[in-house]
Amino acid sequence: MNVPNNSRLSERVGCATLAKKRRISASTESPMSAHSEKRIFTYQTRVTLTPDQERALADYAALFCRVERTLHADLQSGKPAELLKSEYLLRFAITARQFNAAKIQLQGKVKAIRELLPIQIEDLKTKIKKAKKTIAKLVKRVPGSEIVHLKKRRLAGLECRLKQREADRKSCRVRLCFGSRKLFHAQFDLQANGLRSHEEWLARWREKRSNQFFVLGSKDETGRLQSEGKHSNLRFEHLFQDGWSPGHDM
Repeated sequence: MNVPNNSRLSERVGCATLAKKRRISASTESPMSAHSEKRIFTYQTRVTLTPDQERALADYAALFCRVERTLHADLQSGKPAELLKSEYLLRFAITARQFNAAKIQLQGKVKAIRELLPIQIEDLKTKIKKAKKTIAKLVKRVPGSEIVHLKKRRLAGLECRLKQREADRKSCRVRLCFGSRKLFHAQFDLQANGLRSHEEWLARWREKRSNQFFVLGSKDETGRLQSEGKHSNLRFEHLFQDGWSPGHDM
């Protein structure tokens, strides 16, 4: 990607998603008046990689995601991030900037889950209310039937999920499944999910859990990315040409 170097990259340069052609996103902040917040513009591009570059990015993503998963487990157990930082730098052989990137990405996921939790609770309450009305009608029409039994089982499941969500909100617990719950449960019914063996599921599960990373940059460093120096085979060129400003087409 040959783009002139005399340009500005924001302090956050974002996420490379591992696919056959990688997608690289970058965010830049637009200065506004003192009485308003800064706007963030996100841009994406796709790059064609050689096999060596593909492996390098896959290895980097696997390490990054392992750090993120371990950090989530440690934070959920009550350990403070400030004390974990120095331990992680030695344990995973990463830089402070890479640790911060993993922490920022994890914080974004946790924040999204916490914001969604009240909505999920209200949705469950609505479903429970409707289920109880349906069961009351069915009991009068077809008492003791199989459909009544199935509806009651569904109601019990909804009530169990509601108790779980309310307990999570009270304890500030965050349930985060890296790789997705859908794929995790696919191992219990391989054929229905188009899988031939548990080994095939495991390979897909590991790939899903290690398929992205976030790069935290800084405008005062060469190439705006500290990781570029540590991993010389990963180069993120400047994205913006001379005279570029937010709102211009790229």
